[in-house]
Amino acid sequence: MRRIAKLLGWAVGLLAVWLAALQLEVSRRTHILILLAPVISVAAFGVYSVVLLLYGVLTFSDRPEEGRALKQDVDRARRDLTAKGILEPG
Repeated sequence: MRRIAKLLGWAVGLLAVWLAALQLEVSRRTHILILLAPVISVAAFGVYSVVLLLYGVLTFSDRPEEGRALKQDVDRARRDLTAKGILEPG
């Protein structure tokens, strides 16, 4: 709940700043930039997220020993469930 309250606080604050900026007497070009600021912000966040995701995928390290340990755990669980009659052998 704290996180939602914090995010709502930021959203209300940013909305207030944006609405105040819309009231300023500025040139037409600057006014259009102010109007488009939320769209530009969402697009920038999207680009940032995609770059972060691609970086994570590119730097993902393969851990074969962990894969073997996981396979052993799955096999052990399968044997236990088969012994208890929950799974059918095979």
